[in-house]
Amino acid sequence: VGLRVAVLLMHIVPEKISSVSQQYLEDMRDRRTRTELREKVEVERESGVREESIPQHVAVIMDGNRRYGKQRYGNATRGHWDGSRTLVEFAKWCMAEGVSIL
Repeated sequence: VGLRVAVLLMHIVPEKISSVSQQYLEDMRDRRTRTELREKVEVERESGVREESIPQHVAVIMDGNRRYGKQRYGNATRGHWDGSRTLVEFAKWCMAEGVSIL
């Protein structure tokens, strides 16, 4: 509902509303991402690696999201969003496996 109002108001005062609606969309996206991160991890250990062999520290270098987005969607931003969703899933998997620091 809020998005529809912002879109309708953009026609009335476009220069002021466009930045407000942009901020609104970013806030909604941030809230959704935070909610996903807070969800209970329901992934069971699936690696089969002995618990004492699980690394305690894992580093992630997110490389290629821009190229992927441009190739797949013609838009680099979409590639970053896909990469961030994959990172959230990977973080949940690491928590389920017992990785202490990501």
